[in-house]
Amino acid sequence: MTEKNVYDPHCPGGPHQGSVYRDIRVATFLPAEGRLDLQAVLLQYAVILTQECDLDQDKRNRTEFCEAESSNTGKTVNHDKYLPTVLVCPCYPAAVFQEGNHLSMLDLTMRRIPGKEIAKIRSNLQLRYHCLSGCTELSVPELIVDFKHMITVSTEVMRTRYNSADHHIARLRCPYREDLSQRFAAFLSRVGLPVEHHLIDSASGSEVSGGTQPH
Repeated sequence: MTEKNVYDPHCPGGPHQGSVYRDIRVATFLPAEGRLDLQAVLLQYAVILTQECDLDQDKRNRTEFCEAESSNTGKTVNHDKYLPTVLVCPCYPAAVFQEGNHLSMLDLTMRRIPGKEIAKIRSNLQLRYHCLSGCTELSVPELIVDFKHMITVSTEVMRTRYNSADHHIARLRCPYREDLSQRFAAFLSRVGLPVEHHLIDSASGSEVSGGTQPH
């Protein structure tokens, strides 16, 4: 795929499904001297996974509520479509991810990914990961999403503090954003079997002796 086919530039009025952000700070609890401290962690890159329809309904709900408050007409607007938070996955530059240094901001060291495995990850052949193509024009490097790493961020914070082009740098085009969401859903809904199908003897229905399950 080519760079120009994957991304649109900064889209005002975000967040949007598939929006790619740079340098956003999120709150998390980190261990410190035997206790947990609430700290701000900088995410170098992140992508929004919340569905566009939910984000659009939330925006409309907020607008209706503000209009009702300012009109003094006594009109009541509920918060049925209000979205307190958005679902976000951190994105890691591919080179840093391969070396296992992508969680250094949490003082965590991950394993180094060997060449053959990183090639599969870059081709989106590993269920756990998703590779986003780089785009030099929009300052988006090749990024790796690890579906095991997901967080929520305040919708209001994303709409206000990080709405500028300095942070909201690009948006995945259709169908690439839907492909990302579909692969995330497939990973999240996977079923861990006690014994994999290929390790069960078809005649006896029992586990094959000496069989090992894949990692």
